[in-house]
Amino acid sequence: MTGVDLHTIDLNLLVSLDALLETTSVTDAARRTGVAQSSMSHNLRRLRELFGDPLLVRDGRSMRATPRAEALRAPTRRILAEIRRLVAAEVSFDAATSQRAFAIACPDLLAAILPELLTRLHRHGPGVSVEFRRPPRGDIAAALDAGEELALGPPRERAPGVLQRRLGVVRWAVFARGGHPALAQRLTTASYTRYRHVIVRTGTPGPGFVCQALEDQGVKRTIGLTVESFLLAPYAVAASDLLYTGPWELIRPFACRLELSSQAPPLPLPDVPVNVYWPERVHHDPGHRWLREQVSDAVSDVLSPSS
Repeated sequence: MTGVDLHTIDLNLLVSLDALLETTSVTDAARRTGVAQSSMSHNLRRLRELFGDPLLVRDGRSMRATPRAEALRAPTRRILAEIRRLVAAEVSFDAATSQRAFAIACPDLLAAILPELLTRLHRHGPGVSVEFRRPPRGDIAAALDAGEELALGPPRERAPGVLQRRLGVVRWAVFARGGHPALAQRLTTASYTRYRHVIVRTGTPGPGFVCQALEDQGVKRTIGLTVESFLLAPYAVAASDLLYTGPWELIRPFACRLELSSQAPPLPLPDVPVNVYWPERVHHDPGHRWLREQVSDAVSDVLSPSS
């Protein structure tokens, strides 16, 4: 595409491309962008001609992105984010009247902050909208590079152009259904390892934090269930004799609703810090500064303070 004349390209196709890559479905992409399915099919044909690649190919009853399409995902999202910032650029920011939209990369582990954050947004910025996205493979730098204005997660190696701040820490607890015999008295290593456990696989390489910490102390558990979301673990525990070692501050709302019991782990597990990350390019943006304040306050209210 060297020397392409932008006058011959409909830049609105980027919106369709982003939706198609995100959903890998013509129907869902059409619904997401508010156009007819036939229009989205037409846009997909135009995109295929533009890039000289099928972009989406049939895989059974669904579709999957081609390698070229996967390579376009992050640049497309980044370009659209820059366009949104260009259009919404403002010398000052009035949260009470702003209609600005923000994208936040946040693992489902931190879903417990949503009620507090939504309360703050509805109170101070009723017209502001927020889209939460799961960071790809837990890669915060990649998420910010792809266009998200802000990311939440555990400590990462510092990346060029990325700023960060500590918000608090999560502590660990062992959760079980109400009346579980393991928690009828103080939990010991023997009673902890006697029962099967739920673990969460987040898609990042290597063993999870709890698994690694226990292995380092010579403790082996029997795994009865593996799930891909922290939000599924409390429900699995509520309906079984499984135990779940999870972040106390973030699982507590679900534990109350599901009437789960909890205790401190029988072995010491280090607290896990939670940071907020943002691109240096938006550090002085008034709207982004307001968003950072709202998110930071909401997260800090849920987490335990750093020691």
